Amino acid sequence: MNMRPKTKRRLLVLILGVLVLGGSATAIVVIKDRSFSRSLQQARKEAWPPTTKATMPPPSSFWQIPQPARNKTDAEALFAYAKSRSRVELPDQSQIWESINLFTTYRQLKPDDLEAQHILLRLYAQVNYFTEALELAQRVLEKHPNDAEALRGHAWALLGKQQFDEALLVAQRLNDAAPTDLQGQILTYTILASLKRSPQEMLQRASTMREAHPDQPQFELLEAHVRLYAADVERNSPEKARAHLDEARQWLRKAAAHPVTDVDFRQGAERGTGQGGPLQRIGRRA
Repeated sequence: MNMRPKTKRRLLVLILGVLVLGGSATAIVVIKDRSFSRSLQQARKEAWPPTTKATMPPPSSFWQIPQPARNKTDAEALFAYAKSRSRVELPDQSQIWESINLFTTYRQLKPDDLEAQHILLRLYAQVNYFTEALELAQRVLEKHPNDAEALRGHAWALLGKQQFDEALLVAQRLNDAAPTDLQGQILTYTILASLKRSPQEMLQRASTMREAHPDQPQFELLEAHVRLYAADVERNSPEKARAHLDEARQWLRKAAAHPVTDVDFRQGAERGTGQGGPLQRIGRRA
């Protein structure tokens, strides 16, 4: 079809105008999104400063790894060696694989050692060995039905396999057996988020638990944790997101004001509510 030169010029101007407006709108959305993310990150940083090296637990005395452990028929020495290796972090994380192999060998000698089973479950979690974790957790729970480590490993493995309904049932058993276990509670909220439960339902649960455990920083932190999730979910509604963010900041500061000496709690707080926390990742996808 032939068009007059004047018509061509008008169409060209129109197309350029649409492109300019579209680019401007995209830039505004990106700027707003980045601004909100910076505000969210700053709130976390102000309320819960990163752990310093001084507050971290002392490293394992890995310079004194018992040499008899190299004899794999000596169960006690093998356990000590495997445990020491699991605590020495290497840049390539190769200590995890070596420790898994060592504890697997050790369990052939001492299959019912509960401490070794707990350590192995934690190692599986670091490398997403869902099938192995599920099998081991079920084996432990046959003899120890309320074992918190096994329940946590079981729920985590089911979550990894995207069996969310089953994972929630196990996580709730964990919460009943160990209500103040921060990682167990965060795991439950992560499963609820994976099930697409509403932020309102999760906030109601967090408030109810906080009121049932007054002055316990774990539950104040969980309230903040769910508020941050709600802020991420509601990021397209600036007023709602800002309200959740302000509430989260207040609960984070209140939790941080407690004289907490439990390093596991502090590290769990940073992992759970940090920028890369599992609930926040799900919230950004919602």
